[in-house]
Amino acid sequence: MDSLLKSKSKDDILTESKSPLLKNPGATIRDQILRFQNQISDLQKENDALKRENLKLSTHLEFLQKKDSQAMKAEISFKNLIRGYQDELSGRKSIFKLSKDDVKSVSGSYENLFDSIELMKDKVQEMLSQKEEALGAIFNTKLKEISKQLEKEKKEKFEFIDSLAEKEIKLTEELELLKASVFMIESKNNSLERENKKLAINLKERDIEIKGLQDKLFKLKKKKMKLPPIEMPRSLSTIPPDCISDKRVSPAMVNNPINTEREEISSLNTQNYVYKLQRQLKVEKNNARAAREAYRREVENKGELFKLIQECYEDTKEHVQQVKMSSIKKLNDYLKQKFMDELTKREKILELITEKLYQG
Repeated sequence: MDSLLKSKSKDDILTESKSPLLKNPGATIRDQILRFQNQISDLQKENDALKRENLKLSTHLEFLQKKDSQAMKAEISFKNLIRGYQDELSGRKSIFKLSKDDVKSVSGSYENLFDSIELMKDKVQEMLSQKEEALGAIFNTKLKEISKQLEKEKKEKFEFIDSLAEKEIKLTEELELLKASVFMIESKNNSLERENKKLAINLKERDIEIKGLQDKLFKLKKKKMKLPPIEMPRSLSTIPPDCISDKRVSPAMVNNPINTEREEISSLNTQNYVYKLQRQLKVEKNNARAAREAYRREVENKGELFKLIQECYEDTKEHVQQVKMSSIKKLNDYLKQKFMDELTKREKILELITEKLYQG
């Protein structure tokens, strides 16, 4: 029994509890392992208490052996007393004139008494040895069962802690991925902001160019409006007013067909140029409007995505905290229940030992 009790020392349990999978599982898991080690040390203290109880039983057995030796001494003294009585009877035989039948009856009674004492002694010794063996066997079996159960529970607890560590690692990796995605979105947002600034600068430049073209067009129109009036010759007096051009020419060029054609071509080119500038202005305005709309949508999408990622991050963080708290609570409840069960079992064992002992 002492060898079985010494086989599970505190150092062995502490060395077995150092699992290589739990080198860096986090501060909470280290605290749990320390609690397990404290509980194992408490169980070791209870084991020491059982050793002390066994020592008490051994002392009680020694007390019984002393009582047996005292009984043997009393038996020897009783034998000596009977022998003295026999000697006295044999000395007084002539006086009392005892018959042989009386002597035989006394001797037979003595032998029967001696045999009864020897038989009672053997029975008491046999009963003590049987009870000692039975108590030792019961204690050893119970101790083996408790040791196996403790090993099994310790293994299950460490497996549970390993699963918690793996879950924590997975959640940490997911959190790192979310952080990386947030970083990518922020970098993309920064690039979009830079592109927006470039577009704003380009729009300002285009606005300046359009304004310059508008000023140029306004100056051209102003020049066209400030030309001196043309004196129409008599040969053109029959032309209707709608067919007369707004171009004002000098009197020397009125009757020159080449100059008239040049004026018409110049006017047509000016109108085409103005129309082209107006169309380009319209296209640039549409492009600027589309760019502003695209940037607005991109900013809205980016805000929604950032909000979604932040919600996912908060949900993940809350889930991690809930998993840790629920796991720690379940583990503490499980350990408390098992610890109470072990205490009740050991109390029952002690009650059984004392009951068997005092029944004998």
